[in-house]
Formats: sequence, C-alpha cells, structure tokens
Amino acid sequence: MSNDENCPIFPLRTMLFPDSRLPLRIFEPRYIDMVSKCMKDSLEFGVILSRESNDPKMFETYNIGTMAKIIDWEQGNDGLLGITTIGTNKFKLLGMNKQDDGLNISDVEIIMLDNMMTQRYSSLFNLPSTGNYKFIEMDITTQDMRALFDDVQVVIHLAAITDAAGSFDKVAEVEENNFQSTVKVADASLETGARLIALSSTSVYGTQNDIVDEDCSEEELQPQSPYAKTKLKEEKLIKELGNNKGLKAISCRFGSIFGASLGMRFHTAVNKFCWQAAMGLPITVWKTAYEQKRPYLDLFDAFRAICFIIQNDLFDGRTYNVLTMNS
Repeated sequence: MSNDENCPIFPLRTMLFPDSRLPLRIFEPRYIDMVSKCMKDSLEFGVILSRESNDPKMFETYNIGTMAKIIDWEQGNDGLLGITTIGTNKFKLLGMNKQDDGLNISDVEIIMLDNMMTQRYSSLFNLPSTGNYKFIEMDITTQDMRALFDDVQVVIHLAAITDAAGSFDKVAEVEENNFQSTVKVADASLETGARLIALSSTSVYGTQNDIVDEDCSEEELQPQSPYAKTKLKEEKLIKELGNNKGLKAISCRFGSIFGASLGMRFHTAVNKFCWQAAMGLPITVWKTAYEQKRPYLDLFDAFRAICFIIQNDLFDGRTYNVLTMNS
C-alpha cells in the first residue's frame, strides 16, 4: 500500500477537503506547467495548507493535505488560467523536493505488509529509489490494520496463497488465508477511506468452450479449484461493500503471471516452462491442454494496469479482466 506516487504539491493559504470544490487561478509558470501535465495525463496534484514560519526565508506547510482532481478549466478575461478542482483523498506529506523550476514534489511512502510465508526475501532487495519503504512482517488475518491504513490513499491487496493446483490439498488454509485476509483489508480500507485494488484471478472462468468476459452471468463461471472458488467469494464481498457501504474498490482478474523478477515463482506455466527448458528438463504440458488457450499476463503489464487504475481513479466497484494475451 502507499500514499500517492511522487506528485506535485500546491501550497495554499486555504484548505481543500475530500469531495469539496476549489476554484484556482493559475499564473506562475511552474504551476501552469503542472496543470498542463495533470490535464494531459489525467493526474492529480496535492493541495496542502501553508503556514507562517519564524524564519521568513523558510517555507513551511502542514503535513496533511488533500489530492485535487481538475474537473473544469477556462481562460479568464485577464488572460489567466482558471481551473476548478475537487478533493479526492487525504494524504500525509513526508517531505518535499524542489525541482529546478521551483515546483515542489512530494516524497512517497510505500508500506509493505507480508507474513513471508513463501520466504521470498529477495523481493525486498534493490527496491526502486523513487520511494521511501517500510516493511512490516505480520499476519494480516489476525492484525487490526486501521492504524496502518490512516492517511494511506491506495491499498494494493496482493496477499494470497496462489497455487491453484496445490489448493486442493489445503482447502481450509486457502479459505482462512485468502478470504479472511480480504475481509480484514476491505474493512480497514472502508473505515479509513483508503481506495482498494483487490486481485482476483481469471481461474474463476474455469474451462470454457466459448469466449467469456467480465459481464458473463454467474452461472457461466466455472471455478474448478478451491483457490478459484475463494477468489470468486472475495469478488462478491468487495462488490457488496461497494454497493452497500461505499467502499471505493476495484477487483482485477489477473491472468497467469509470467516474467522475470527478483522474487519470481516457477509454479506458473510460462515461468515453469522456461526453467525446465533452461535446465534441460522435459516441458510438462498436460495432454488435455494441447488445444486450449489460457489468459497470460506479463508482469510489466500488471504493473502498468495498477498504475493506470490509480492515476485514473478507477475505483468503480466493478470487476475487470487484466491480461496480455490469450495463448
């Protein structure tokens, strides 16, 4: 989970609150450029209240602000750019860096929670230098996460036992870990106002003779493993909390992941085939799957999809397929 990606900060002598509107007149070149980029790329910027400093040469702000989304603009009679913004989420400012043009850019904090069940410690090595990272080893099925979620804008819920084939031997464990963790994460997101990206799986479709998509009926879904059945149950939970209690969330049915990473796994098809080929071992393809196609998702495309959701605020409560190709 994280605050927002490093974003431009607009200090003001007035406050913006979530769901409230704030008209602004823009005339400084650094802010004109900022608004232009935000409008072009559908990005938000941070509005934060500035405060007096004992040192007139120092610039100070409070550390809690609100993200602003541009919803309208006009060119005034005086030639100045006028925009109307609406507040979306609160954010906590950890620090700022000033660009060469004078625009302040926020630091970002990314908080990672994991019980390290798979012991993939290498996933924590050589993290990108664009954020501040905090890792907490914990079991989210037993912990109260509301305090951790305060001032967090987006929660990306990745925690799950993901081996569909292996889930037949540990039905109760998959239910306890996967579903209960989603209940805890969704409840904490709802109470703190954090937006939630919940990962599901295209395995909920099972084996199909015809093309199916997100809008197919429930009767057409054919989850064939405890893992897939639990994912479908999680989707229903997220949808109900969105419809009945206002949870801002999205469920993403990811295809089978492939691609290189420090913590990559080798039980998924493409990665497993690559490992077998590299080791000179026979590639294990089921005979029943010779004529079948499966939905696959490149790891980088998965990353791009998550960024796209956050940047465009696509927390509409719906479920979407996310894949690179059927192959």
